[in-house]
Amino acid sequence: VLAAIAMAVYRRLRRRSDELRALAALYRWTFAPDSPDLVRRWRGTPFGSGSAWRATEVFTGSHRGHHFAAFTYSFLLSAAAKPQVFTVYALSTGHRVPTVEFTPAGSDPPPAQMGGQTVEFASADFNRAWTVTAGNRSVAHGIVGPGLVAWLMRADHAIPLRFEGSDIVTWRAGRLRPATIMPMLDALVEVARLVPHYVREALTATEVRPPHREAVRRASQRPILPDGSNGAAAGGIPRSSA
Repeated sequence: VLAAIAMAVYRRLRRRSDELRALAALYRWTFAPDSPDLVRRWRGTPFGSGSAWRATEVFTGSHRGHHFAAFTYSFLLSAAAKPQVFTVYALSTGHRVPTVEFTPAGSDPPPAQMGGQTVEFASADFNRAWTVTAGNRSVAHGIVGPGLVAWLMRADHAIPLRFEGSDIVTWRAGRLRPATIMPMLDALVEVARLVPHYVREALTATEVRPPHREAVRRASQRPILPDGSNGAAAGGIPRSSA
C-alpha cells in the first residue's frame, strides 16, 4: 500500500513538472524546480517570516517588454506547523522606486519592519478601499495618479501590490496555478505603465538590481572570456530565450 501511494505521488509530481515545463516551452520562458536566492530578494509580505523558506516551480522570462518571475513560495512558522504557501509574481519596472505598498480593504497591513507610514489621498472612496503605505509620501503621491486610482478601484483588481526595489510584486495564497501567470503579468504590466511618465523619467537613471539570481553582481566575479566579456547578461530578470 505504501509503495502504491508513493508511486501515485511520484507520478502526480512528475505530471505537474512536465506540464510546467511544457508551459515554459510554449512561451519561451525559463523553468527551474527551485531558486534559493529568490527567497531573500524581497522584504515585504509574504517574505521574511518563519523559517525553511523555499522558492519552487520558478518561471522567469519576458512579457510585454518586462522581465518577470513567478513561483511558489513556502515557509514554516514552526517545526510542527504545516507550510505556509503563496504564489508570488514579480515584474521588473526598469528603475528603482522607494517602497510603496497597496493593501486592499480587509487584508492584513504590511509588516512593521517595512518602515512605511499610511498615506492619505484626496478621494475618500479610495482611502476606504485601499491602504497605501510608503516611506516617502511624495513618491507615493507621484505614483498614484488618476489612471492608477481608476485601475485600483475596479472590483477585479483588489490584489495586494508593492513597489519594492526595481520590481512590482503581488502574491496570493496557495500554490502556483499555471493559468494565473499570464493574467497576473498583464495586470502588473498595466500597473507599471500607469505610473506617470514624469515619475518614470525621474527614476530611469537610478541603478537597477536584477530581481532574479543577482546575475549582474555575480557576473563581476566570473573570469573574462576570450572575446573580452564575462558571459553575463546585463540588467533585469534574466532574459528568456525569446
